[in-house]
Amino acid sequence: MEEDKKNSFMDSNIEEYVKRFGNANLFIKKIINSLNFPFSIINKNLEIEISNIKGIQPNAKCHKIYHNLDIPCDKHGEECPVQKVFKTKENVLMRADKKEKIHNKHHEIHAYPIFDRNGEVASVIKYDFDKKDLTSMEKKLYKINFIIKKLKRNYEKLYNNLDDAFSLNEMIYDKNQKAIDWKVLKANDKYRDIFKIKKKSIAGIPFSNIDPKMVSENIGYFDQALKNNRSQEKEIVIPSNKKKVNISVFKSEEKKFVNIIKEIEEESKGAEKQLCDLLQSSQDLVYKYNFKKDKFDYVSESVFTILGYSLEEFMKKNREDFNKIIHNDDIEKINNFGDDIEKEFSSTIEIRIKKKDGEYIWVRIKRAIFRDNNKKLSSCIGGMTDISKEKLIEKERKRLNEYLTQIRKKETKTKERIALTEKEKIVLWGLCRYPLLNDEELAEKIKLKRSTLTAIRNRLKQKKWFSLNYIPNFHKLGCQFISIFDTNLNKSKTIRNLELSLIKKHPEVILHNYQDDKFFGVFVSDKYVNFKKFLDEFIIDNRKTLKFGLNENSFFYDLDNIELRDSSEIINSLFYLERKEKAISYKFDKEKKELSTNEKRILHAIIKDPNMSSSEIAKKIWTSKPTVIKTKKKLLEENFIHPFIMPDFKKLELPYIGKLSFDFDSQIPTEIKNENKDPRMILKIIGRKNITKIILFASEEEYLEEVDLIRDAYLKSGIYFRLNSEIFPIQKRQSNNFNIEPLISEILFRDEI
Repeated sequence: MEEDKKNSFMDSNIEEYVKRFGNANLFIKKIINSLNFPFSIINKNLEIEISNIKGIQPNAKCHKIYHNLDIPCDKHGEECPVQKVFKTKENVLMRADKKEKIHNKHHEIHAYPIFDRNGEVASVIKYDFDKKDLTSMEKKLYKINFIIKKLKRNYEKLYNNLDDAFSLNEMIYDKNQKAIDWKVLKANDKYRDIFKIKKKSIAGIPFSNIDPKMVSENIGYFDQALKNNRSQEKEIVIPSNKKKVNISVFKSEEKKFVNIIKEIEEESKGAEKQLCDLLQSSQDLVYKYNFKKDKFDYVSESVFTILGYSLEEFMKKNREDFNKIIHNDDIEKINNFGDDIEKEFSSTIEIRIKKKDGEYIWVRIKRAIFRDNNKKLSSCIGGMTDISKEKLIEKERKRLNEYLTQIRKKETKTKERIALTEKEKIVLWGLCRYPLLNDEELAEKIKLKRSTLTAIRNRLKQKKWFSLNYIPNFHKLGCQFISIFDTNLNKSKTIRNLELSLIKKHPEVILHNYQDDKFFGVFVSDKYVNFKKFLDEFIIDNRKTLKFGLNENSFFYDLDNIELRDSSEIINSLFYLERKEKAISYKFDKEKKELSTNEKRILHAIIKDPNMSSSEIAKKIWTSKPTVIKTKKKLLEENFIHPFIMPDFKKLELPYIGKLSFDFDSQIPTEIKNENKDPRMILKIIGRKNITKIILFASEEEYLEEVDLIRDAYLKSGIYFRLNSEIFPIQKRQSNNFNIEPLISEILFRDEI
């Protein structure tokens, strides 16, 4: 009936529109052309009779227009929606993912039958929609469904993570409408936990099967809440597990009610357990002392780690016993409880306390003291931390600061550095970087006139700004042992008390430096026995003067390489010359090579007097000048000697030598071996597990900052090591204390003596 009304309404309106247009053909044409999707009416011969697709010829086949096929779709292996309508006489909806002549890849096909008077399908209406348009609404619906599902999951998660137990229940009545039981419809995880329910599903199970006593004791109370239609709350004890809970009941709908159950005792026990776990995991000693009972209410197990007492022993101590293990000088601190007008008093104190073994350690105590309403001491809660290591570090830092202050007081800051001109700076750099070039060659390198360079070189040399040295390759001469040793003197002693005559007897000491209360030296030899003998004799001669004996960083069979770097990079960084040439790093090869007698004598002459000309050497050792020139060239090319211009570091305001020794637990990482970031480093000795660097510093403060930076950089990179470092002021007569000639003489001519 309703359908007939709709059709009659449509018929009357269509007739009205046809009258407006004048004829039915124009009206239908307007409607078809207004459609924004392909529309066709197709007959049984699969010919398109009416369509809004442009460019269609009369009697055009639908499979040609839609699919560009010369034969019908079914003969091409495709299902045809038009033919399906002719067969089934029903509407057809199909989705196609295949790209067609008039469609994008995804589209939807609709086909509807047009019946003749005999009820047969005369033609088929076919139209297509791009799936892109159709699925926009589906996507929105999918998104909405996704949000709903997500909210549902979050709700379930929240529901199961509630601190309180929650359940939805339905009351069960007998024939007389008397409440006899209830069944749980839904419950969260906390509810299962409280009642120890292990079954996966409890929906529909009478609660008397879970806890019958709970039902008998509370059925009337729950039924009353349902009938009164209001919430009720009370404390009960669950019969099955004796848990004390607060239970709320309120009506949900007919015969249904909700329970919310909150544990009372379990909550406090949980907090207590968390606190207990926290205290047990802490390295600090945590305690609570009761003044009224004069005993400890609580002491954490760290008491054994810090003080050496067992828990039982320490818990027995009263206030008098505790005061006995406090250092006499700190008793007043521990008994300062604040004014009696304060109800609470917090303080942090550092005291010395005696361990069970009698040793005193430093501890830091943070405590809070409480009083009762009568202003009497009630309790004290505190934490005790062992700070013995902190105190040692503080003591060492204080000693170092005192030492630095002493150095500053004794040091007369005479600025030896003369304000060099820009040309003098560049010439000094060039001499260090290219020690063997003559004046003409060097002038071309640094872009100066030769006459200017010669004048500056002579002036710098006259004012003792630099000196030329030839450093021998100790490895090639058979020396496989090197040690850098140092010592500190006792407070009452000075360097004048140090017996140094032994150094003159041992040519292996190629460098020594002493100032105030510090001493260090470099020992090179072909035998470790020689160093051990020297070390023992030196300690015996100076046993009353030395503070801790001698520190040594020795390299023998584990010696990997020695790297000597020229001073050009130091000059470059000090004067901001921005030269791009890298400093030369001289390597000391391990392979030992034999020299002829003549070669040994020429080598010795070069080491002894580096400024001696080839002619002077030839006259001195009774040989020809060409032989000297040829031999000297060989010694340089085969790395028997390395030319080294040593500037006056004190004039450059670098009056301190720093020794930094890195000890690694395993082999040295390659990146550390090859690290070349210290522009003021002049010497690096590499062993298998140790690297020792000699670096120049402008001040003690700069040295301390550098040590801190090195520690931070290595620790951040995850590389673990032990750093042994010390700083020494350079003596004014630094060149007099560096002498390689006696050692070279002994090595070269040992067999001739």
